[in-house]
Amino acid sequence: MDIHGGEIYDKNIWLDFSVNTNPLGMPEEAAKQLAKSISVCERYPDDACFFLREKLAAHYRAQGYSDITPGQILCTAGASEGILAVVRALDIKKRRDNSPDRSRLRALLPVPCFSEYERSLISVEADIYFWQMDEQTGFCLTEQILTDLTDDIDLLILCNPNNPVGNLTDRELLQRILSECREKGICVAVDQCFLEFAEEYRRYDLTGCLTEFSNLVIINAFTKTYAFAGLRLGYLMCSDVGFLRECSDQMPCWSVSIPAQTAGEAALDSTEYMEQSRRLIREERIYLKTELEREGFLVLPGTADFLCFRWENKMPGSRNLYRMLLERGVLIRDCSNFRGMPEGYYRIAVRTRKDNKKLLELIRECLTETEELMTEG
Repeated sequence: MDIHGGEIYDKNIWLDFSVNTNPLGMPEEAAKQLAKSISVCERYPDDACFFLREKLAAHYRAQGYSDITPGQILCTAGASEGILAVVRALDIKKRRDNSPDRSRLRALLPVPCFSEYERSLISVEADIYFWQMDEQTGFCLTEQILTDLTDDIDLLILCNPNNPVGNLTDRELLQRILSECREKGICVAVDQCFLEFAEEYRRYDLTGCLTEFSNLVIINAFTKTYAFAGLRLGYLMCSDVGFLRECSDQMPCWSVSIPAQTAGEAALDSTEYMEQSRRLIREERIYLKTELEREGFLVLPGTADFLCFRWENKMPGSRNLYRMLLERGVLIRDCSNFRGMPEGYYRIAVRTRKDNKKLLELIRECLTETEELMTEG
């Protein structure tokens, strides 16, 4: 089973609900600038991403975060490269500061969560402590985690909204976590890649906390927000510019291409595009949730451009909803390969009404087929 969505190249897929990119597609102006950038691709890209970082800093200052400077931003080839850079920089620092015993990096990782966190930690042979979120409470982070933030932890990784669940962590709890971690010298990496899809995203955005908490690193990307999955463009934000330089040292030169930088600059001007995206996603998320619940599915509360729901598999062997839809040329995420996620959970993207209606139609076909097979059995 694939550990990520979007693995369509070896399958006969005509409708992909496994990836959670913006259903509106890339902003029009970004696509235009992307096409124009091809003419200068014989050059090396700007390794420092000077103009893009300037544009990002101005973007956040326009939202009221007046302290943000280009020096607090490091551009990356997608969020995954940023995650890996943070982990490797912390690992090198840990080994340097603890020589000669070279003790391992120790990380606390709430699960279920995005698999790239664990994958990056494994790459440096870190000691990982998995913090299981409770299914009975909707896989929410609770204040219990505060008691597990012990002095021997070096890194806490959070995803807000959570992937694959889609829920948001309470802002007050996030503040308490940041304070506790600052006192104990724990770096807090917060993945906000889906946050701008939430209606109250400004309430949960930790960008305004960067100055107060130098131990905070925000991970973000254009991947989901602007549908840049194939371009690979992300960024880290941290007030500790020295640490960002150490993260940069873990990346190859010129990792962010000219097309990615050019399209990224244009995308940041697409204010109305994001407002339109949030309206569409809110409306379609409610529609999908209502229809899935009508069919008897348990749907977890979501705030992003995807939904996570449960259907107890009554089919024998490995024939489940994922495989039944795959046979119909539709790809969704079977969440059983997310650590800490029980079997029977699936994640679907929120797409346009036309696509969402088709998915629901095919899901109903699968339910009918299941009932008929169970009756025959």
